[in-house]
Amino acid sequence: MFVSQKVHAKWFRSMQKSAKILVLVGALTCLSSRLVWGATVWKDVTSTTDQFSVSMPGDAKNETESVKTDLGPIEVHEWIVDMGAAASFVTMVNQYPADHVAKLGTTVLLDQVQKGALGSDGKLRSQKALQVEGYPARELVVLKDKYVLYVRHILVNNRLYQLIASTDAANEATYTKDIQQYFNSFKLIK
Repeated sequence: MFVSQKVHAKWFRSMQKSAKILVLVGALTCLSSRLVWGATVWKDVTSTTDQFSVSMPGDAKNETESVKTDLGPIEVHEWIVDMGAAASFVTMVNQYPADHVAKLGTTVLLDQVQKGALGSDGKLRSQKALQVEGYPARELVVLKDKYVLYVRHILVNNRLYQLIASTDAANEATYTKDIQQYFNSFKLIK
């Protein structure tokens, strides 16, 4: 199993658990905050270690995990805003061994990362290649169960940034602007 498949599978399982537990409470909270209090409060996340900043719709919970892979353990840093069943926003960063990236090349590595995002049960609705601050990137829309995942992968040398926003298909239109704001806020810092 590819590194990204393991990481995405872990994240997706945790998202499904959260969704099952918080379906009613999360949906009501998100709905009431949008209807009663207005716009979502965006918070900046900055990591000097991982050299990026991004705005996320709420307080992000930070986690670090070592994922066992065919390449050895890879440390994954995550920032998660879980809005219950309504939506989740996740920023993930990991570094591959530099020789692995050089051996595979950018296109093959991004193909593998995309395969990991799809997993065994995802359906690719759309994809596009793009550049983010001059670095190769891909943007995907994936259908998984009743969820729609918007994913942006950015490869900076041997560091992979993954921006993931998921929502229940029924709420997709509600979060389209938030997802674009999230993706567009990403910046590399040095």
